[in-house]
Amino acid sequence: MQPRMTQAKSMGVRAVGTGRPSGVVQRIISGYKAGTTLRVNYVVMKGLSLSQMSKVQDLHDDWSKTYTIDEARAIATGASSSSNKYAWDVTNMGSFVVGDSNMQDVLDHFGHPTSDVVKVYDDLASRVGFDVGKSRKGALTSSTISDLNLHFEASAPLHLGLNPYLHSAWTTNLDDYSGAKTGIPLYSVMRSELTKDFRAEMVGKVDLNAVLKEVSGRPFEVHHVLFKAHHPTFATKPQNLMLTERSPRESTDGPGQHELMHMVASGRHTDKFNQLLPQYTTVYDDWVVSKFGKKLGKL
Repeated sequence: MQPRMTQAKSMGVRAVGTGRPSGVVQRIISGYKAGTTLRVNYVVMKGLSLSQMSKVQDLHDDWSKTYTIDEARAIATGASSSSNKYAWDVTNMGSFVVGDSNMQDVLDHFGHPTSDVVKVYDDLASRVGFDVGKSRKGALTSSTISDLNLHFEASAPLHLGLNPYLHSAWTTNLDDYSGAKTGIPLYSVMRSELTKDFRAEMVGKVDLNAVLKEVSGRPFEVHHVLFKAHHPTFATKPQNLMLTERSPRESTDGPGQHELMHMVASGRHTDKFNQLLPQYTTVYDDWVVSKFGKKLGKL
């Protein structure tokens, strides 16, 4: 597996030279060099068919217009790049191509959220808080519930119950465990085992654990959608777990994926890491049923 070139920040492209070119002049799409054919392992080409790659190359060769990576990919695939506004658009230290599509999902969706993503999650958290009111007993509106489900769907690639790579690693460790620990103490053991698995998984010349840690300088978080302090019996259930990035320092760098998840679940409460709304819990449990055919257990 070869590491992909470092992903440049999304930006408009610039022309090479001035005036109408006499021949084809390659454009620069989000930092890619002009004058050479775009490689199949570049970010803009990731996961595209040969015909779609050809369309991206044509856009790159177009002297009359400029494109960002997302714009070029959306045109080539005929799809909107923002079909789910809660999708994790993230900024990472680098980007890689691997052979396992499930691990690729982790690499593509794990990371520090962009300012646009933070805004939509912050808005959702505020709406949840407004719906439940100061008494914390209000009902969520249908539109809020719908957006909560989109929020859960956006994290499906990082969900330990839905991503086959993460699910296999987690459940294999659970099956191999022969100790007496249960609940939260068992979670701590499994969390350490997952770190070992990631250290043994190479991505190019570095291990997966290092790649994930490089994003913010902090270890990855195995987030409990329904907080383990409130629901210790769900502490190790993969249906309740998501891989998330933690902010380097929320006060200066803004919230990471982990912090945003807590903001939404608490309705933007000032004590977001400890406050879990029962209304949010009910919506998530219904979403779990839609994905796995049964509830997490007794709430």
